[in-house]
Amino acid sequence: MELNDYNLDLVSLLRDREDVEIVEYQPDCIGLNPLNSANLIVWKFK
Repeated sequence: MELNDYNLDLVSLLRDREDVEIVEYQPDCIGLNPLNSANLIVWKFK
């Protein structure tokens, strides 16, 4: 999976790009189970 970039962290990929602005980021906002948590990321191109 890592070979095809399926298992990369989206937040770190978006932060490294200069043409993307992260509008909102809320970690672990959906679900109480730490093994099945979800993050909210709102981003747009500059």
